[in-house]
Amino acid sequence: MKKFAILFAGLFMMTFAFQSVNAQNTATVSDANAAASIVAGITLTNDLSLEFGEIVRSSTGGTVTITADANPSRTPSGNLTFIPNDTWRPAKFTVAGDNTQTFKIVKPATITLAGPSSSEMTITTSISGDESGLATTGGAGGIGEYVFYIGGTLEVAATQQIGDYVGTYEVTVQYE
Repeated sequence: MKKFAILFAGLFMMTFAFQSVNAQNTATVSDANAAASIVAGITLTNDLSLEFGEIVRSSTGGTVTITADANPSRTPSGNLTFIPNDTWRPAKFTVAGDNTQTFKIVKPATITLAGPSSSEMTITTSISGDESGLATTGGAGGIGEYVFYIGGTLEVAATQQIGDYVGTYEVTVQYE
């Protein structure tokens, strides 16, 4: 019986020691936090295309500059002139998104216009304001809008082929 009591006491001590070791290697936190924020998606709309209008070629060539502005101007150089009452304007874009998020605008530095007989012209682009912003106007449900313009300077050669010139380009907006 004495041996049984010693054996029982030994098992009890080993069990207590094992549980004691486990308790020292475990910790629990019951109030850890987790969170998420949902924001409105960002969209970009091309409201108006970039139009340089009808340009009368000169023997010296030159440039036509359209300012990137809500109230733009169009300026020729090198004896270039325009057809009266033609249509010209900078491109207009509208960004819509979460009005607490900043975003970045990425535009090309140049745009190539293709014309007749494989002739080309190049536009060096400009943009109104900064190439980043915060969509803050408007505001139902935290949605805001930001409007910007793209203009530029069109290079017209003295021997520029007569005809229509067109091109496409990519503008991207993304949250920062």
